[in-house]
Amino acid sequence: NLPGVAYRLGSGEARTLHYLSAGIERLTGYPASEFIAPGQRTYSSLVHPDDQAGLAQDEGNFERSYRLVNANGKTLWVQEIRRALHDADGRLLWYDGFIWDVTSQVLAEQALRASQEHLTSLYRMAPLGIMLSRLEDGELLQWNPERKRVSGYSTEQLAGCSVRTLLPDPRNGQASVRQLLQKGYYGPHEPELCRQDGQRVPVLLNGTLISDADGRLLVWSIVQDITARVAAERETMAREAYLRLLIAN
Repeated sequence: NLPGVAYRLGSGEARTLHYLSAGIERLTGYPASEFIAPGQRTYSSLVHPDDQAGLAQDEGNFERSYRLVNANGKTLWVQEIRRALHDADGRLLWYDGFIWDVTSQVLAEQALRASQEHLTSLYRMAPLGIMLSRLEDGELLQWNPERKRVSGYSTEQLAGCSVRTLLPDPRNGQASVRQLLQKGYYGPHEPELCRQDGQRVPVLLNGTLISDADGRLLVWSIVQDITARVAAERETMAREAYLRLLIAN
């Protein structure tokens, strides 16, 4: 009841199968008798067409994954490991190998990669500045292109830079740290971001606390440039003040 297929393969050019465990039927839908000489089927005929060339080139010991098409036409991912056995004089006797189904694992890995690629695209294309910093000292660890654009700093200048230098508002100091530790997030705040050229840009700031694999506390923050909104609010306030002055007079 091995969770896979054990086999013994001859060393000659024909690579005759001398043994094939019953697990082959669970894996492929075909009984072992169809593969053992003089069987009507070869194992290589089940290998997915796109993987056959690479598999045919493998000689000696190897370990690799590839696709099979089973009796129902379903494509499976399998892992195969094969080792050569020699006699006392070093002559090749046969190959022993084992094949097992890794479809679930491969599909999970593919889904994870697709999800990571999707998140990476969103991170890079987001119209909001996103940055990762260390809670302990505020050092920047990662930032997306929009965060870099808003700050005016180069990649080299941002490396090792502190959030507290870019956002010197006191609310980004101990008060934010306390809120992060107590609630797991901070903000929203509306501080001013200090650009590389000295200009101050109004931003909307939010953040959430996470921990990495080593247990270090890190902060993901979103920085939104609200210059246009602040300018519009000031224009509205000025207009309202002017109207009140007209009415008063």
